[in-house]
Amino acid sequence: MTLYKKLILFLSILSIVLPGNIFANQGNQDDDQVLIIVKDHFVLSNVHPYIEDGRTFVPIRFIAEELGFYVKWIGEKKEVHITDGKKKVQLTINSKDMIIDEKRLTLDVAPRIKEDRTFVPLRAIAEAFDELVDWSQEAKTVFIGENPKYHQFYPGVYYYNNEEPVISTFTFNAVSWELNPNLENVENMVFTSRAGFLSQTEMYFTTYFMSPAGHMIYELLPYHPKTFIPEEEKIVPKEKQLKDEYYISSNPTDPLIGSWYGKGTTVTKDEFFDSYVYITKVKENYYHVVERSIKENGSQLITKSYLTFDPKEGFIDFERSYETTKATGDFKPSWYAPEGRRILIDNTHMMNADDANIVFQKY
Repeated sequence: MTLYKKLILFLSILSIVLPGNIFANQGNQDDDQVLIIVKDHFVLSNVHPYIEDGRTFVPIRFIAEELGFYVKWIGEKKEVHITDGKKKVQLTINSKDMIIDEKRLTLDVAPRIKEDRTFVPLRAIAEAFDELVDWSQEAKTVFIGENPKYHQFYPGVYYYNNEEPVISTFTFNAVSWELNPNLENVENMVFTSRAGFLSQTEMYFTTYFMSPAGHMIYELLPYHPKTFIPEEEKIVPKEKQLKDEYYISSNPTDPLIGSWYGKGTTVTKDEFFDSYVYITKVKENYYHVVERSIKENGSQLITKSYLTFDPKEGFIDFERSYETTKATGDFKPSWYAPEGRRILIDNTHMMNADDANIVFQKY
């Protein structure tokens, strides 16, 4: 199939899977939407950054993963702890106090909860970690990094809910409202309004998550930013090293085989609990999994599933559990472990693909 035919097929499918005429609705995008460039790419999300009280607010995941910070949420205190290994920053929701390495400062605006996301003031957090921040009124864009350049074409990284983020093969320009497909014999798309440009660009990303049609023109690749992990988080505390009937000893010839400990969470990520993952090998790159979840009140959930491993990319793809063998207390027999992807960091650490701050460690 030629690229031209792919383009026609893609647009035809879009007219079916998306409500209304997407081109006619381009003006629905907020013309004042803030764009973010982090060094060499745009960072976008289906939960948009916004300006309030003269400050740009971004979702905490947005800035943490992009700048490689480790973030810990202390729910009972509504505190956010952020570190890059050199500095530690502490924020509290609805409080203007910011503590940097035990030194208390006062912010102009406080972090807040919006659309069930934790939003933080971008400039304050970035500059606390000595990142350079610049603003272009012309492009309505924030640039994080040295030598800000707004007239260039950059690829985009897109965060969609809790899905694994992706990076585009196409590039776009926030000043000229232009999108470069980077495909042979396909010309740049030039838009007559910023709202139309933003709407169309975001549509390419969201369609990827909503429909297979998203794969027709532009390839979107998995994106895995490097996140700092504190040393104290790399060692499983002795009191958490459960040696139960499911315990599996490590195998030096296979990085997956063994017993892993991390923090499990509900789908809404409003509750965390101890999670143990016991992995045994079935055949090449295919494994059996027993997962045991334990809450502080003693509630337990034990499920069984399988996973496949891509040693080249480090992807660990868990299938939905096929059996729930135990469910007590808050857990119900109907509960199951959903499918999901984790990434092997090294022989003793793996992290959730959709949240770099959820790390499992082998013990």
